[in-house]
Amino acid sequence: MRAEIAKQDKQGVEEERDRLRAIVDGTRRMNLVYLDRDFNFIWVNETFARNCGYRPDEMVGLNLFILYPNDVVKALFRKVFDSGAPAEGRDSEFVFPDQQGRGVTNWDWNLDPVKSPDGEMQGLIFSLVETTERHKAEMALRESETRFRNLFEMIQEAVTVCRIVRDAEGRIVDALILDVNPVSKRLLEGVGPKKPEARPLSQYLEGDQLEGLRRLLEVLWSERDPIVFEGGWSMTDRRYRATLFKLDDERFFISAVDITDIKAAQKQAEEFAEKLKQSNADLQQFAYIASHDLQEPLRMVISYLTLLGERHGDALDPRGKEFLYYAMEGGRSMRQLIDDLLTYSRVDSRARPFSTVDMNAVASRTITQLKVQIEEAMVELDIDPLPDVIADELQMVQVMQNLISNAIKFRRREGAIIHIGVEERPNEWVFFVRDNGIGLDMVHKDRIFAMFQRLHTRDEYPGTGIGLAISKKIVERHDGKIWVESKNGDGSTFYFTIPKAEKL
Repeated sequence: MRAEIAKQDKQGVEEERDRLRAIVDGTRRMNLVYLDRDFNFIWVNETFARNCGYRPDEMVGLNLFILYPNDVVKALFRKVFDSGAPAEGRDSEFVFPDQQGRGVTNWDWNLDPVKSPDGEMQGLIFSLVETTERHKAEMALRESETRFRNLFEMIQEAVTVCRIVRDAEGRIVDALILDVNPVSKRLLEGVGPKKPEARPLSQYLEGDQLEGLRRLLEVLWSERDPIVFEGGWSMTDRRYRATLFKLDDERFFISAVDITDIKAAQKQAEEFAEKLKQSNADLQQFAYIASHDLQEPLRMVISYLTLLGERHGDALDPRGKEFLYYAMEGGRSMRQLIDDLLTYSRVDSRARPFSTVDMNAVASRTITQLKVQIEEAMVELDIDPLPDVIADELQMVQVMQNLISNAIKFRRREGAIIHIGVEERPNEWVFFVRDNGIGLDMVHKDRIFAMFQRLHTRDEYPGTGIGLAISKKIVERHDGKIWVESKNGDGSTFYFTIPKAEKL
């Protein structure tokens, strides 16, 4: 009977041992090692052996620190064995030489003494759980937090992180300051207590402003979208643009930037623009009045000079006739200049309402008006089909006339060709007048659209130098742009845009 019981007990112990070994060997994450007093392997589980590149039975009898020499770790193991006190580590670095490509890995480990029933040290249980991925995630989180903190500290806006405070009925009544960046800290400490962290936001706001912020927070908590607002801070003489962001169910942050100087600059710019607008209107009115009032006396001067030449020209010596010629030419140039100034001033003052304009008809009308010039210059014209636009018809004729006249004026001596066409874009028409004339240096591409700017002398090419300025003003009145693309000696292309619009 006793033998049978002993046999059953032994069988039970063996079964329990086998179950425990199966559990330990089946643990994929846990690395378990049983070491003797000299740190030789008595037993290792499958996971540890696999990580080391061995089978479990091959490792029995091998020495841990011959396989993986490390004096610091060996000293720790000796200390635990000698003291009988367990030790543990977190995220310690370790390299398994036989795991190619893994490099440094991280582990949580425990080192526990194994004692006999009478307390004598027999060995150590060494257990490890790999934490490499967790360690990488925590490192990435710390790096992200560091970057955020650096940005938080360096940003030039005042940033304040708060937690809402509610009353017994759940209404937002205040906010507790959790964190501030340096800009916010200087701002808050300038109007209230030092060290704003952990203080109520109400200590830095007056009653009406606190109530306004409370209402904004109620909206923020109900709608969640960020709220942008501007206003003065009654405790300072500055104005701010602020944005409220909800972080979670309890926290928010407010980002504020001082816009006092920007607002002052905007106000000055608006005042200057208004003054400039008035000045331009006054100047335009003056130009119109002066030009109009100069016409009659100038007409009289030219008329009397003409009569002088007709009635007394024979009595003048050659020098006198030369003087008379220059006086009459000067008068005619002055009359042309006055006419151009009147045209320029009338772009706005005498403008007509926009209507649907057939640009084919505009081109045809312009060619008719310039027929003599075209024939005398023996220019070949090539005109593409053109669209309808919403514009001032007379001003479109003026632009076409100026650009075609300009192309005729600066044509080549033989084989002059002028091409009129259009390119379509999604929101606008791009008209062009292209010639094969003398061209220009693109360094002058802006100068030629200014009033009275000439690239050639009056003797070389007559004119007042205001035609392109008039064209620019007309195109801008139509919310368009005008520019030139050219190469010296190789022709020019003048472009102007007219926005697309629904037909009237």
